[in-house]
Amino acid sequence: MEKTLFTAGVLIGGLLQTAAAVWCLKLTEERLPVNEKLPRNRLGGAILGLAALLVCVPHAQVVSPSFLLPFLYPLAVLIPILSYFFLDHCLARAVGGVMILWAYYWINTAFALNSPLLMLSAPAAWLWGALGIWISGKPWVLRDWIRKASVNRKWRLGSAVILFIFALISILSAVTV
Repeated sequence: MEKTLFTAGVLIGGLLQTAAAVWCLKLTEERLPVNEKLPRNRLGGAILGLAALLVCVPHAQVVSPSFLLPFLYPLAVLIPILSYFFLDHCLARAVGGVMILWAYYWINTAFALNSPLLMLSAPAAWLWGALGIWISGKPWVLRDWIRKASVNRKWRLGSAVILFIFALISILSAVTV
């Protein structure tokens, strides 16, 4: 069961990375007015953040004090609502959080399943998680990167290549377990 979940999760992650790389290749100056607004999308950030927090609750139950346990699910619902009204760059923060969550799952399960590509997937997962921490901590850099990649061909191609490399490692990790 765990092997099937790992394969599906890492494969879906690799396909999402591939989609991000393709989207990155389509960044242009003409599309910049639409694309640079994406990191600030409040509704998308609230929905993605809600999904990520609901996935996190079972993990938080293990380490939370007993008096907090009844509040974890209500907080997981309340925090995205409050974020919608009081935070800026909601989608960028949610994307960063999902990247952290996915990197944790990827590396934790790859170790547990003794993945044959562990020497390759562990550093990739660590880098992916670190990138997620960076985006969550400084969400405006995602907007700045979109601007840079839209006007500079080298940034656009370099970013797409990096995303394709992450996607390749993810997909290979999924199919070799």
